[in-house]
This record gives sequence, C-alpha cells and structure tokens, in this order.
Amino acid sequence: MNNNPPSHLFLLMECFRTRIKYLAEVLHVNDSLVSKWRNHKRLINPKSAYADLICQYYLSLDQENNFHTIKTLLSDDYEQIDKADENVLPHLLKKWLTEVPDQLDDSKITLDSNSYTTQISVYHYDSGREKAVLRMLETLKNLPPNQEFLIFDCEENSWRQEDSSFLKKRKKLLYEVINRHHLQIIHTFNAKYTALKNLFLRDISLNLNHKVDTCYIPLQLVPNFLSDMLIIKDKAALICQFNERFTIQRYAEYHSDIRTIRYYQQFYNDLKSKSIPIYTQYHLDHYEDIINFLKSKVCIEGCLYYISPLPFPFNTDVKSLLRYTLNAQDTLHIWESALKQGPVRHIYCIKDIENFVKIIQKSPEPEAQDLLKIFLKQISDLMYLVGKSSQFEIALLQELPKTEGASPIFLIKDNRYALGYKYEAFSGRFHALISEDSTAVFILFQYYDEFWINIPSIQKNKDWIINKLKAVFELSRE
Repeated sequence: MNNNPPSHLFLLMECFRTRIKYLAEVLHVNDSLVSKWRNHKRLINPKSAYADLICQYYLSLDQENNFHTIKTLLSDDYEQIDKADENVLPHLLKKWLTEVPDQLDDSKITLDSNSYTTQISVYHYDSGREKAVLRMLETLKNLPPNQEFLIFDCEENSWRQEDSSFLKKRKKLLYEVINRHHLQIIHTFNAKYTALKNLFLRDISLNLNHKVDTCYIPLQLVPNFLSDMLIIKDKAALICQFNERFTIQRYAEYHSDIRTIRYYQQFYNDLKSKSIPIYTQYHLDHYEDIINFLKSKVCIEGCLYYISPLPFPFNTDVKSLLRYTLNAQDTLHIWESALKQGPVRHIYCIKDIENFVKIIQKSPEPEAQDLLKIFLKQISDLMYLVGKSSQFEIALLQELPKTEGASPIFLIKDNRYALGYKYEAFSGRFHALISEDSTAVFILFQYYDEFWINIPSIQKNKDWIINKLKAVFELSRE
C-alpha cells in the first residue's frame, strides 16, 4: 500500500478529469511516463519543457473559470493566492507542481525519529475561524469526487448568529460538497432546543438524501480545548480550539502535511469509537416491505404524527405506483392499529393532493384510472376515520415545513422513535431512517407538537377537513 500523499499532478488531473492517455498526447510522450509522474514513481524536472507545457495546458483550461480551481489547489501552500497577479500564476503553479512532497523527502522536515517541522496556518477569533472553514469547504469542492470528509461538531450554536453572510456561504458550500463526497459527522448535544431542532431536521434530510453518517458523543468524553474539527481525509485538517484563559479565546489551525492530518484522523476515529449512532438506516426493496415496516412501528403506545405531502403510499412517483399491486385496506389497517395505541395526527399538503389527482387524470397509462380509484378510496378512508374517532385528526396545509433536499416523510411516536423515509426513484427502493435516541425523539416530537398547536384551528376542523377532501372527488370528475 502506498502511504504517500497524492502527487500534485494527480490532483491536477483529477480536478480537471484528465485521462493519462489524453495528457500524454498533449505532451507527445508515452502513457507510462505520465503514469510515473502521476504515481510518484518519477519526479517532474522543473527545468524540463514538460513542466512548462503541463502548466500552460491546465492554466488554459481554467482561464474561463478565472483560475479558481488552480488557486484553490495552491491555497494550502500560498495563503494569499487569491490576490496573486495572473502573471505570477505560471511560476507558482510550476513551483507547486515540481516540488518534492514531504513524504518523499523526509530530510526536509524530520529532526529525529520522534519530531519533525512543518508549516501551519493559524486563524484568530471567530472571523478567522469562519475564513478557515470556508477555505476548507472550497478546497473540498474542487477535489475529485468521493473524498472522505470528517466533521466533529462540538459547538453547533457557537457560530456568530449575527453574521448571516458566513452562515449562508457555509450552508451553500456544504450542500455543494455533500453531493459529491462522503460526509461523517460526530455531534455533541451541547446546545439549546432551537439549535438541536434544526440540527436533527437537517441531519435526517442529509442522511436520507446524501452519503452522510451521523453519530454523537457525550460531552464529558470530549477534550475541553476542542471546539470543532474538519478533516478531508489525507488532504487537510482544520482544528478549532477554545480557551477562556487566553486573550485570543478562539483560534483555528489549518494543517496540510500528511503526518499531522493522519494524527488528527486517528484522533477523530478514537472519538468515533466512543460515539453512539443517532440513526439506523434501512433500504426496503418492495411496497410490501414498507407496509410491514410501518405496521411494526405504529403498534406502540403513544401519540403518533404522520407528516407527508400525500397519503401513504402515494408519496412515490406515479410510474412506480403503476407497478405496485396496491390495496387500500393495508393503509386503513395501519391507522386503525395506531388508533388503538393513542391519538393519531396527520399533516398533509392539500395542493399536492389536488395536483396528484390532476397528474393521474392526464396519465396515458391504462392502469391510471385504477390507481385514481385506489387513491380516492384512501381519501374516503381518511374521511371515515376523521368522522369515526375523536382521536384521529388531520390538518391540511398549503405548504409543509421545508427541509433540505427531497422532503422526507416523518412518523414520530412520542418518546419512542422518530422515523423518516423517502422513495428513491433511481433505485426503486424505500430508504428509511429511524432514531430511538431519547434526545432526538424528544426534540422532534416537541417540534411537531408545537407545530400542530400553531396550525390555525380551521385547518384542523373536522367539518372543514371533510369538505376539502370531498372536493377532491369533485376534482376527479372534471
């Protein structure tokens, strides 16, 4: 196994998605020579014409992008690269491309077997920490896909709330990078209700929509000095620290040398070994699987919230629904079973219900009319349950609370579990996420309990609900 960091040519080629064969053709050399440069088996001579040609080629590719990708790659070595004049970029890129990496030239940094010297960037105060985090996310954004991004989030609520511009930039960059990379998060629950509520709602969406794994660690197991930690595996490490005794209480260290990065990766793995997973993930292949899964979850005592744009199981795409053998009685049995255990409250989006009917009516598929009948039977069953039991309530909203990414369907049982799921059209599977962590369940249930209380009474009024659902039948006849 090669423990060396990636060569700088490797990073260039990956960022611009250049194949070995193509670069060899550009340089008029053999594929094997480019392969050796790329894999650290041979160094690029700074005095050779090839070094200049490689730099010219990639600068020409990045010119329309204002050299953003190249500047991001160079930012670890040249902190003021953003302010660098365009004329000096070829010189800096060539120097960066041809320098001997630390791992290949230990004589430059090793003092003895137990010590070495290296260069780090230090950022002071909250403003410096924020700048360092944005630098980290920009670096990750420009790296090849499927990087491992490790976050230890000790103080979710410690960021300056008044600086909304930073929070917006951080959020935007985070969602750009998680579409291409794998994210691991370790939380501590060292925050107030509002921050925790936002954290859990965000994390459920992240775990369902992206390659994200989340766990938490009790605060007493975390070193006092540590505030936050962000690591791009084998590429960079940002360590944020806090000490009340110092004049500069908050500061961040940005490391790009492989030894220090791997030290903090080991430190992160040690924290993760002491952490507790917040969510358990399930991938269910068939409609019958999600039916049985939900049946097993509703038969527990307590109040139940079900939050979805459409009644179950119509929160999938129409083409997939046409493939299923749907039985309206399945859903009726689920909610009747839940009613035996306590109050059941559904929150739907009436606009989505009406639009679904219109979509089915326009479908050219021969099974569409059968599907519409089953959907209307579901609506009829909901009206029946509302009229039959004072414990069964529905709220019809014009819009559901927004979440990041595709909206998950929530099933929340007070003090027992929180379940989110969505249908993945690409794979044709249901992806479910369940948490039985007491803090997560309590926070999410409290949030939806308060949300329910604040819904205007008319939108929960049984007579109004039944009339609105009857109007769906009229719409289907148009």
